[in-house]
Order: sequence, then C-alpha cells, then structure tokens
Amino acid sequence: MTVLFVDIVGSTRLVERLDPEDVRALQRAYFGTVASVLRRWRGVVEKYVGDAVMALFGASDSDGLNAYRAVRAGLDIQAALARRRP
Repeated sequence: MTVLFVDIVGSTRLVERLDPEDVRALQRAYFGTVASVLRRWRGVVEKYVGDAVMALFGASDSDGLNAYRAVRAGLDIQAALARRRP
C-alpha cells in the first residue's frame, strides 16, 4: 500500500485574506479536483484534515503499481490545480 498526502501550501495566509464564502468555494473546487484525479489513478480518499487529503493506493487490492499510481496522481493533481488558478 502507498499513502499520498496532499495539501495547499500557504493555506493559512490565503484563507485569512478571503471571505468565508470564498474559502468554502475554494475548498470545494480543490477537494473535487483532488478526488477526481485520485479516482482516475485508483486512489481512495482516506480522510480530509483541514485542507489536507490523505489518499491510499492498494489498500483493498495491490497490483505492485501502487507507488507508481500515487506519484502519477500527485503530478496530475498539481497540473489540474495549476489549470484552475484564477
């Protein structure tokens, strides 16, 4: 099994400048994007902690490619989030 941990760098500074409604909209878009990419790479969200996402690869079945899929998911998450920047 492989664990991938994803969070927003500088999120505390960011949310201090935003209205609560904007923070919620940002979080929804962020979590939706991350979860979508994880599903494509057969990752499963284990839990959300603040703005962090902990995902598991190969928890229920392992094919020996868990680490590969986790790395690819991480790279795809970065690319997907970069495309979403305002």
